[in-house]
Order: sequence, then C-alpha cells, then structure tokens
Amino acid sequence: MTRSGEMYSDQIGNMGTIENLDKSNFKLEDGNSFQIKNDGSELIELDVRLAGMPEGEFVKTRFEYGWNIEIVKEVKQTNLPYFNLKWGY
Repeated sequence: MTRSGEMYSDQIGNMGTIENLDKSNFKLEDGNSFQIKNDGSELIELDVRLAGMPEGEFVKTRFEYGWNIEIVKEVKQTNLPYFNLKWGY
C-alpha cells in the first residue's frame, strides 16, 4: 500500500492501451489506479492525476521508456501526436 492508501504492486496482471487522448481524459472504467508503460520511441510529458490527488488536480510528469513508477488515476487530454502508451495494474 502507498502512503495515500492506494493498493500497489510491482506485478502487472491487467493491461491495455491508453487511447483517444486527443478527444478526452483517460481513466479506467473500474476506477482502479494504474501504471503507465511508454512503448514509444520518444520520452513524453503528460499531465496526470496521481492516486492520492483530488479530482481535477494534475501534475506534469515525464514518462521514460518502459514501465514508470507513478501510480496514476487519470491522464489529461492532450494534443500530442500519436504515441504508444499502455496501462497496467
């Protein structure tokens, strides 16, 4: 468990693709927190709401290649060009 009370594991048992960020924010329908994997060929910066942050509050974070350590609840809509991001928990 994190200090903010969110469940967390280094193991990924569920995974999918983060899509449609050009149209809307991304969050999981079941409300679970997730980690982000950057499968693209460039480092990217996104505004995300971390697990312990209130609704509507975001922080800009740089996502390296591979799995990143941030525990995310929501990714803010962006006009960045297409990139290959996965979610997992």
